[in-house]
Amino acid sequence: MATAAAPSFEKFAPSFEREAIALKWTDGKPVHSTYNGDQIMFTLTDNRKWFADLYVAQQITDLKVAPGEFFEVRKAERKEGNRRIVTVEVGLIGNRPAAEPAKVTAAGRNQGNAQPQAQPQNNAPEPPPVPMTGKGETSAQVFTRCYRDAVDIALATVAYAREHGMLLTPEFADVRALAATIAIQEQGGRR
Repeated sequence: MATAAAPSFEKFAPSFEREAIALKWTDGKPVHSTYNGDQIMFTLTDNRKWFADLYVAQQITDLKVAPGEFFEVRKAERKEGNRRIVTVEVGLIGNRPAAEPAKVTAAGRNQGNAQPQAQPQNNAPEPPPVPMTGKGETSAQVFTRCYRDAVDIALATVAYAREHGMLLTPEFADVRALAATIAIQEQGGRR
C-alpha cells in the first residue's frame, strides 16, 4: 500500500518578529486545510509557500502589494479576558502610501511600470515610525537599506564571476542571508 509523499516545498510561517517578504504573484490559490479550514496559498519570491488565513489574504489585497514588492508580516497577540488571541498582521515597509509604485522587486531593480492605484479613504493619522537605531532609523529603513546593499553585493558578485568565466545565479535566500549579515554586523555582531 503506497503512502502519500510529504510536500517537497518549504513553508513560511510568520513569527512574532517583523519579517520582510515578497510574493511571486499577488493572487494566491484557494486551498482547504483539515485543521485550518479555507486558506490562500501564496508563493514567496524564494519559492516558500505561505498558507494564509482569509483575513490575512484580504489585508494583502487591501495593501495593493505588487509582485516582488517587499512588505512586513508578523504575528501579534492580544488578550480578551482570559483568552489569548494570536493574529497575523501585514503592512507596507516604511511610510510609503499604498498608491506609490513598487520600489524593490525580487531582482532588486525598480520595474518602473507599476501603475498608481486609487488611495483608500483613510482619514486616521498614521503613527510616527519608532526609531530602532542610534542613527534614528526605523526597522523598515534598516531592512530596506540592508536589502539594497545585499542586492548590490549579489550583482557585483555575479559580474565578477562572469568576468572569470563562471555562471553564478544567486537566489532570494542568498540575498536575505546577506541582508541579515549586514544588519547583524551593523548592530555589533551576534550577542
